[in-house]
Amino acid sequence: MTAAAFRGKYGCIIDSGRQFITSPNFEFIFAPPFGELRKMYMRRDFHFADDDYTLWPQPFYGKYPHLAVIPRKPFDVLSDSTENLLWWSPDDTAFVSIPINFLRGFSKLLSEKLQQFRAYVNKQLARCQSFIENPKNKLYHLFICILSTSLSNSMIRLASIPTSRWHICFTIAKLQQCALELEALF
Repeated sequence: MTAAAFRGKYGCIIDSGRQFITSPNFEFIFAPPFGELRKMYMRRDFHFADDDYTLWPQPFYGKYPHLAVIPRKPFDVLSDSTENLLWWSPDDTAFVSIPINFLRGFSKLLSEKLQQFRAYVNKQLARCQSFIENPKNKLYHLFICILSTSLSNSMIRLASIPTSRWHICFTIAKLQQCALELEALF
């Protein structure tokens, strides 16, 4: 079944009856942020708060229908399941400092977490390849190719280049975004 504006598990009438929101996977509907003077900017957790489609349900848009069916964030993100990697936010204990000559401030992700990401990414890249090989999925080949390349590049950066903690967190957020979009496309 393809995503459509009125195919949803739950729905809600908002904005004095002018808008109707449905959700394919949420059992409740969040009040969307309204206002003409809205500003979107990256927050400390490297996401975009109310406007981040990896954190909140999004409106259906025919050009990118998969954004409306991105899996929701689990309530227990602290558990160590593979799916929770997609919403995990690193803290200071997630890094190993890598001194480079006289330079300080370079780090890498802990090897245990890096291995979890690597296993997840390898599994997703295999799914992408299978998806692309199926002629029935031709409509989404370009999306899958772009997202799988970005996912792969993010993993390569995490695994190979010591860099600032800020940049590692940014790369993790990018990897998570690509992975969630791929989850929605599958």
